Amino acid sequence: MLFSLLFKTVKLSLITLAFVGNGCIGTDTLHGPAATNFAKMEKDVLYYINLHRTGMGLAPLQWDKTIYTEAVEHSNDMAKHRVVFGHAGFDNRFNAIKSKLGYLRGGAENVALGHLDAQAVVNGWLHSPGHKKNIEGNYNLTAIGIAQSNDGNLYFTQIFIYKPN
Repeated sequence: MLFSLLFKTVKLSLITLAFVGNGCIGTDTLHGPAATNFAKMEKDVLYYINLHRTGMGLAPLQWDKTIYTEAVEHSNDMAKHRVVFGHAGFDNRFNAIKSKLGYLRGGAENVALGHLDAQAVVNGWLHSPGHKKNIEGNYNLTAIGIAQSNDGNLYFTQIFIYKPN
């Protein structure tokens, strides 16, 4: 399966959008009962992201429920083909998070699609300069939402937020 990635970085008024496709092959073992265990997989993605960050001397990202609501909704919208795979509506997601969390200094988003496990998603992002920049960025909050389409593909959305203390 082709593993496709997208990233978007929002810093104050600057918006960057890029598409990256690479030939990463993911596992095809996510059908049936394992496919419904997205909560564990979402936390596993965070584990691998934080393992990378702490290995670089960066602070681990903290999970946030408000961000999760937006991330999983976007993954569901992509999986149900209500929006195309990508970042449509990122500004709306960012503003919805901002309306609940207050002042935010910035945000970014990584998206992935395929028959992948948590480690394969993070590995793919780390081999893409834009995604890696988001993962290593000056953010302190995050969440990952996963949804599955009728054809079995998994849609991953990770939103990164920097909220000053």
